[in-house]
Amino acid sequence: MSEIFIYDTKYEGEDAKSKIARVRSLMLEKGMDVLKTFVPEEAAWLLNLRGSGAGEEYADDLKKFTPVFLCELEMSAGEIKFYVNQEIPEEVASYLDDLRVSVLQKDLEEREINIEEDKTLISELMMIKNETQIQNMKEVFLDDGLVLTKFIRWIKTEAKIGSLTEIDVKKKMEELRSEVADYKMPSFETIPAYNESAADIHYHVTKESNKVIKPEGLIMVDTGGQYLRGTTDTTRTIALGPVTDKMKEMYTAVLKGHIDVVLSKVEEGTTGDVLDETARKYIKEKGLDYKHGTGHGLGHFLNVHEYPRRVFNEKTKFYENMTFSNEPGVYLEGEFGVRIENIVRSVKKNGEICFENFTLVPYEKELILQEKLSEDEKEYLRDYHEKLLKVFKDYLNDEEYKWLKEQRI
Repeated sequence: MSEIFIYDTKYEGEDAKSKIARVRSLMLEKGMDVLKTFVPEEAAWLLNLRGSGAGEEYADDLKKFTPVFLCELEMSAGEIKFYVNQEIPEEVASYLDDLRVSVLQKDLEEREINIEEDKTLISELMMIKNETQIQNMKEVFLDDGLVLTKFIRWIKTEAKIGSLTEIDVKKKMEELRSEVADYKMPSFETIPAYNESAADIHYHVTKESNKVIKPEGLIMVDTGGQYLRGTTDTTRTIALGPVTDKMKEMYTAVLKGHIDVVLSKVEEGTTGDVLDETARKYIKEKGLDYKHGTGHGLGHFLNVHEYPRRVFNEKTKFYENMTFSNEPGVYLEGEFGVRIENIVRSVKKNGEICFENFTLVPYEKELILQEKLSEDEKEYLRDYHEKLLKVFKDYLNDEEYKWLKEQRI
């Protein structure tokens, strides 16, 4: 069973009484007498509760690494019924009593959640982050980015020795993150995918598939962490030695789409399909495409794949303070894969929505065909890298900082 605990408002930025009042106000506005949710993340967000991870009874990979617990919730103008299948700690019981929440034991069965179909208006409130959450996320992405920057240099160094495997990479990622004080667990199982493994969008390393990493080709690492200050998710494709011209072409095409998304400015309320075309433009020019969404919502110490699961489509509109991924990719069966993923925040400036990176992790200089970049794209890379040098200067050793300086285009 998952441990249930109260999530401090110093991280969340809004207390549960305020959230409950907001939800009830929206229910009244929409003419709703009762709201029922079977989505644990919605109940956890509303009540400012978290868990140690839902465990095997809540089944699949992402849910195992989401700090929630099995529950259901039903609320009306006069009461809230909160159904759980485990004992509530005394402190939590007293807290819920103060909120006038009735805790009821129920034999809950695992439920397959489709967030697009099962969500309530709570998910739409969760989608917009407040200023406290934003500040905490900025801080945690700095810490997580430092971990990943050290990790990238480590993997490049270790690959030259020749005994490194994909599982070793996964273990190192966890080791480095565990040094951060408020780190709790991965936000999903780290995916280290070497060369042809990265061509499989659904790849997960096993003892049987575990590859030895050589000082050549590419490794794609998709990884994220659950910290009290927020949830992270980053993908980088890393050159380990000699790479082919084809690898450079594909990386540059993915990078251009990735950069052009974050440089975009749109009117508030613009739908995500507009930027989906931007992300895929240079990949499609090569007769290729990818079968996953360009971006997904990101929870705040909650589900790494929060609503909306597909941000860049005709249904999702951009508003201020949404947080989501920007992750185009290319996958060539039997050869290699390339994906670049940053988490961005939507910001409103001069009446327009523009985008700000949370992720602070170097791109792969060795894979960039600089002659294929526009001046705006080059300026973006220079500015991004200067920011890395500035924020990491006091946290890297001399050799690490020297290496990071060398990554400037």
